[in-house]
Amino acid sequence: MLIRITLFAICSIVLLSTSVPGFSFELIRKEEAALPDNPFRGMRGPLAGPVIKFYGAHRTRSPFDLTVELIPRVKVASINLGSLEVWYRKDPMVNLKDRIATFIVQKERTVVIRIKGAEAPVGKHQIVFQVEDTEEQFAIEAFDIEIVPNQ
Repeated sequence: MLIRITLFAICSIVLLSTSVPGFSFELIRKEEAALPDNPFRGMRGPLAGPVIKFYGAHRTRSPFDLTVELIPRVKVASINLGSLEVWYRKDPMVNLKDRIATFIVQKERTVVIRIKGAEAPVGKHQIVFQVEDTEEQFAIEAFDIEIVPNQ
């Protein structure tokens, strides 16, 4: 009985956290932001894999809203959600996928990650998304977000 009540409470908090205005979500923790920067800047250049679109301000205050859309380039493909990786680029890299799992929504062919009220410490942060589609086409994209102090 206690396990059911606890499970119900956890599920309720998760559901409310995605819909209640003013709720904040700690995307990046202070101790993670204090880690050394990862000197590897990754690969650039054209890739045949999915389009990774970032919607949101690149310079903002915390909390902020973050939306990322993953769209396959090939008409017959869809996003392979099992291939999705999300990291905070530090040394060592910080895996964010489990932390944001409740915000990931798979539609017919696409995937949308929508986080309202994301929090991060003041400073520059880089988040890396890697994914492939059902045709095994690969894409990786890094997005910079600078959090400025609240006034």
